[in-house]
Amino acid sequence: MADAFRYRVVLSVITKNPLLIPDFTDETQRVKPYEESFLNFVVKICTPKVVGQEYGRFWWVSGRTFHFNPPGSIPTVGGRSYRLHPSRTIAWYLEPVLVMLAFSSGEDQNITATTRIKLFGATHNAIDLSADVLQTGGLPVLKAAGIDGARIHIATRAVMDPSQDSKAIPQGEVAVTMPCVKNLEPIDLVNEGQVKRLLTYAWGIAANDLPTTAMATTNNVMRQYINADSSNNLAVKAKPQHSAGGYGVFTVTQTDAEVTRVAEASSMCFPEARVDTDAVNPAIRVGTLAARRTLGVIAGGGCVSPQLVPLALCLMALCPEVSKLRVGLMTPFIEELERVIEEMLHVTFSKEPGASGTTIYVTKGAMVTNINRQYK
Repeated sequence: MADAFRYRVVLSVITKNPLLIPDFTDETQRVKPYEESFLNFVVKICTPKVVGQEYGRFWWVSGRTFHFNPPGSIPTVGGRSYRLHPSRTIAWYLEPVLVMLAFSSGEDQNITATTRIKLFGATHNAIDLSADVLQTGGLPVLKAAGIDGARIHIATRAVMDPSQDSKAIPQGEVAVTMPCVKNLEPIDLVNEGQVKRLLTYAWGIAANDLPTTAMATTNNVMRQYINADSSNNLAVKAKPQHSAGGYGVFTVTQTDAEVTRVAEASSMCFPEARVDTDAVNPAIRVGTLAARRTLGVIAGGGCVSPQLVPLALCLMALCPEVSKLRVGLMTPFIEELERVIEEMLHVTFSKEPGASGTTIYVTKGAMVTNINRQYK
């Protein structure tokens, strides 16, 4: 799976162990464009001066077997920019790389322990983690692992519209500031608490009323399932945020135990829908889907958004102490990542049944220390 492949590469860089994956490619014996973009992105971070054919020193395909020789260190240079293949979202590339950046040397050994990068590409599509979910739901996960002060700034949102010219390049822009740590701290996210606030945000072109329509639809649908006395306190509107193309809605559920979960839907979920041909306004479809996904996340329980469970499990596996995490909705990717972590880090997770069908993951992670930065 391409999703687990990202974590294989990142864990290879962190542990400095070469990676070999048999039967990785199909008969063409070529990696997919977005996989190549991810590999070059990782190598470029670790080896800023690498160009052109030099990438072949770090990864190559022999027959149908993939080989990856990780760079010797993660000496990240601050302020660099990277353009990523638009078939996957910026967050798809960034999610596992955030873990790698936490173990980098930072910009300056004496002054600051942070890494700054800027990414360009698509921020939203129909299948991948979006920049909004990673920003709103991912930063609390990083903080729970002791990575305090991380920032993800979404300057411009954009989608890759398949109805447009294939040469059109999404103009999404995301800036990242990531602190470096010596060791990760144990995650303890078991108490999910009760929902106290539900925020609804829309993004899209300011002159377009579709984002506002989608946001209003989301709130209207959710009010049907929320107690009438408390609905006005739970559903809070926000002004539409700027976009270079497309529109969407995302919701943020906050509990009294400081748990944050995010759900979303965008125009890319219905790329064939058009206002002038559909009996139902596509913005209403987007808003309804966002509401249903939000209710599903609330009903599923857990202390982390389902899309961000892999990030949390990876952080747990790299922490030398015992961590606990309550997981709600399960996905095949979570099970695949468990196998990857066991194979590469020799770390296993014990699973305990929790309330309301949730699962509590418990593990003592590997003894991983940041060897790329000198600590006093």
